[in-house]
Amino acid sequence: MGYEFSYDLYGKGYSEAPKINYDATLFITQLALLLQYVRWDSTHIVGFSMGGGIAAAFAAMFPHLVAGKVVLMASSGLVERFTPKSAPEGVISQYQQFRELQERLLPGYRASVKSCFKHGPVRKMSWAFDKLADLHTGWQTVPLELWHNIFTLACTDGGFTGASLARVSRFFHAASLPVRLHSLVFTSLQQAESFLMFVEAQRGLFASHGGPAIHHLLLKSWEIPLIFRARSEAALWRRRFVSAVTQLLQVAAPHLRSLSVLQSRYMRLPPVKCRFERLEELTLFVTDTLFLDPRTTPEALFPSLNRLHIISGEMTAPSMPPKFRMLPVLAPALSHLRISDTGHLNSLPHLLRDAMGIPTPVDESLSPRVIWPPDITVRPSYPSVQHIIVHTGRSTHTTYPALKADLRAIEEACRQQIDGVQLVAYEGRRHPMTYWPKRVEKDWFERMDGGRGCWTLQQSDGDQDRVGHYDDSDDDVC
Repeated sequence: MGYEFSYDLYGKGYSEAPKINYDATLFITQLALLLQYVRWDSTHIVGFSMGGGIAAAFAAMFPHLVAGKVVLMASSGLVERFTPKSAPEGVISQYQQFRELQERLLPGYRASVKSCFKHGPVRKMSWAFDKLADLHTGWQTVPLELWHNIFTLACTDGGFTGASLARVSRFFHAASLPVRLHSLVFTSLQQAESFLMFVEAQRGLFASHGGPAIHHLLLKSWEIPLIFRARSEAALWRRRFVSAVTQLLQVAAPHLRSLSVLQSRYMRLPPVKCRFERLEELTLFVTDTLFLDPRTTPEALFPSLNRLHIISGEMTAPSMPPKFRMLPVLAPALSHLRISDTGHLNSLPHLLRDAMGIPTPVDESLSPRVIWPPDITVRPSYPSVQHIIVHTGRSTHTTYPALKADLRAIEEACRQQIDGVQLVAYEGRRHPMTYWPKRVEKDWFERMDGGRGCWTLQQSDGDQDRVGHYDDSDDDVC
């Protein structure tokens, strides 16, 4: 509930009546100082009779102190020449009694009334009322930079708030343009194509901002519609899909800071073909394509990337090594790496050893080593990595016991041999494939709000489909 107050003007009530000119400047200064005294940044104003002229003048002179509403009741101020008119005898009698009482209690009252008619807000205030017609008060007087900061904090829900702001008013539509696209979620081809059409139509508006400022992007798996199951129609849909995703990533690349990609089993995203200069966090729910093309010459596509979460999904063991070895070149500043759902990847321990320079155990029977051909194009080391989390999930693969033992050995070797590198290997539960899309989306929203997302291990409540927690450890890492 808000607060309200009324006060006595100079020359009225219990206020003083100094021997000065009672003009509009005096009264609006009195109100401004009063707001400062009670520590109000702004207020709605209601003015009655002469107070209406004062309210109009105050709003015209100090619009930033008006919260948005100026109410005028039987307002004075618009009369240029004042001619007294006869009034009923009873009214005159009551006014005379009131005036005599004021004169006895407040010396100078009579002079103040005369000055209000001659100098003050009783008449000749049309200039103030003229300004009210074009006056912007309250939120419209807030500096644009402050609105940008407010919108930046609000637009972290995948585009819902940004879309709502665009519909509030023309002012909000224009003021929120640089920031309302900060976080976007795309779940269908139609959404992506519609957005690209919008960007093209608003190219002139975006030009002054260096393009749409997309900071956080979530691409969820897109299935081919059932009506396109025919081979020719499906092929056309795939071409549209590849074109839209490629254009979307090119539009987002200059400003993008976090990206989460959920690939479909049937519709794999095209390989990255542009640099993401500012991308700091990347999550990939992958198949064999890994969103990367090992056939191309590796380059630092993600020079600022420091956190990478790979959910292996249906990636096959033979496809893992060449793609895994590309990462140090693609992301030279990588410091945090998490690999989830790896129970079927028996090549992972060797790749981790190779990346961190840990020698293979002497007893090969305890920890079988998978030999892979050396990759001469990519340096097999991760010099900048500080934290690695490996979540295996309980697997039925015959190689899983050896995988688990090998990861434990690497974890122990990190404690003994690798300064500054922390590896946490935990088994956890083997989640169904339907779990990870929900988990990735929740982590994406959580990271935008400053949470830890996947970079913590939290106690589970026993429900393997629950998205609210990670698995079986309460260790807080990374």
